[in-house]
Amino acid sequence: MFFKILLLFFLLVNISSASYKKLRIGKIDDYYKDRISEYELRTIIDEIEYFLEAELNMNIFDYSQLQGKDINIVYVPPSKLEKRIEHHIRKLKQKEKEIKKLQKSFPKKIKDVNKLKKLFTKQNNILNKRMRDLNDYIREVNKKKNVSKSEYNKIQNYVKKQKTKLHIQLKKLKKEQSYVKSVVDKYNKNIRLYNSLIRKHNKYNNELEVMSRNFKKIKGMTFGIKEIRLKTYYKDGKIVKEKNIRNNMNKIDIYGFDSLKELKTILAHEILHLVGIPHINAKNALMNPIIQKNQLEKLSLTREDIINFEKHF
Repeated sequence: MFFKILLLFFLLVNISSASYKKLRIGKIDDYYKDRISEYELRTIIDEIEYFLEAELNMNIFDYSQLQGKDINIVYVPPSKLEKRIEHHIRKLKQKEKEIKKLQKSFPKKIKDVNKLKKLFTKQNNILNKRMRDLNDYIREVNKKKNVSKSEYNKIQNYVKKQKTKLHIQLKKLKKEQSYVKSVVDKYNKNIRLYNSLIRKHNKYNNELEVMSRNFKKIKGMTFGIKEIRLKTYYKDGKIVKEKNIRNNMNKIDIYGFDSLKELKTILAHEILHLVGIPHINAKNALMNPIIQKNQLEKLSLTREDIINFEKHF
């Protein structure tokens, strides 16, 4: 692709503890009613559960409609910057489509142009040869002396007929030349249009890259409440104060997805947050804060993901 946008998972609070959870489907906003049903979402949750159990050799969550933590599909109106980015993406796709269409047409068009040029050159050479032959004939005739009147008239009629023929052929060739010129002009116009599209595409792409540097789209978020417990007691004649911090994760909100595969990736990531697993900055990892391309193609846990899970669960 000509451009790149960072799509981020986001966690609201720091995670200090992890544990088994029960999940349920909460609210699916009407905005998404044509994109995903409750049945499809339940199927995705079941697929994630099966996947995580197979990868981790343990059950870390179950679906429980009565007691589970909510999974909500929430619509959030796009920001002005996001609208501008979406506008530029549409423009880029349109320009790419037009560029590809022109690129596809060029081989045939240049072939047709070359064929016409070759035919015109051939006809022009034939006409020039005939003109030279006639001129040579006239020069030879002019060298003759004592030409009879009948022979002179015969020569005149011949030259006149040849000139008439040449005039007709020349007129026809000029029409051919005009047609060839129009075809070449049209081809050159398409070349100029192609170059203009390339310039516009590069312009939109550069502007998109600048906007994307300042834009991080949050597609999923796990919410929780931080509980701080203070405990004071005596030990060995001294006052001991203990501070225990626990994060009680209570829901997942999904704000957007481009496909069901992407939704599955985002939801698997957020479910691991819900049970207490934090981000890691490892390439291709499911718990990388930036969506990894390999995870969209096929959901998987990397070695770093498994180490991260074993450390925190």
